[in-house]
Amino acid sequence: MGKKEIFPPSRPVLTWSGLVRFLGEKLEHQGAPVVFRRQIDPPDHWLILRHLWERFKKDFPRDLQPQGLQHPGAVEELGGILREMLREDVSSAHLESLWRAPYSSRALGWFFGAYEEYLETRNLMDSAQVASFGAGLCTLPKAREILGSFFKETPLVFLGFLSFATGQLRLVRELIALGGEVHFWVPATGLAPYDPLSGRGFYSVPAQLREKTPPLAFRGKRKLFRLSGADRAMTAETLARELALWSLGKGYLEGHSLWKRLCKACPGGKKGGGPSSPGKCLP
Repeated sequence: MGKKEIFPPSRPVLTWSGLVRFLGEKLEHQGAPVVFRRQIDPPDHWLILRHLWERFKKDFPRDLQPQGLQHPGAVEELGGILREMLREDVSSAHLESLWRAPYSSRALGWFFGAYEEYLETRNLMDSAQVASFGAGLCTLPKAREILGSFFKETPLVFLGFLSFATGQLRLVRELIALGGEVHFWVPATGLAPYDPLSGRGFYSVPAQLREKTPPLAFRGKRKLFRLSGADRAMTAETLARELALWSLGKGYLEGHSLWKRLCKACPGGKKGGGPSSPGKCLP
């Protein structure tokens, strides 16, 4: 990753990877000791696992190898399990604490530790580790000072998450702790909210954030509109068409008065585009 900052002056839409990349570049630009890891692609993930599977068959005690792991198809199953463990912020130390035994003494622990070590020693990371890596960036020396001054002037909005994986939740809590303005737009499911006493109900974002974060205001429902095409490939085309019709006061969104505010949020590419020329808001 280079030193050029990626956070644009207008309101950006970022993935987890984009957000974490920005955090790292912001810290590096201010002199914080950031060590970046290169995110591997899915083909790399499977190549690494295939390599570790071959090692496992040779190095792990033969009599302790589960029969199912002898089959090549086990690699795909293992990949899903390991990525889920990384997404939930599991570490080798967690496994040893849970099992009260060396993590490498069990087949799953051996694979997890070997995969974790392979990535770490080569300065790589799985995409399932991105949020956890970002949370770690927030704990670096001077990180709160550097990032806090920025996010106190830059609101964050997490849109569409019913709940967060453990690694994502740790990053979210770190960002909240910076003292900036953070919003959560959570879909209304109609499911019963989580009850900590009975352990029943849907464990959604509000329940997750009430546990270990400062008090947050949850302001009820907001009206959202769902636009989709016949399939995923047509969704972008459908959205573009409806935005064009909306700018003319027609279409599915006819009668809703947010168009001018939308233009302010995403001005067009031509200089001078804005609320007075709504057509320029479209690509």
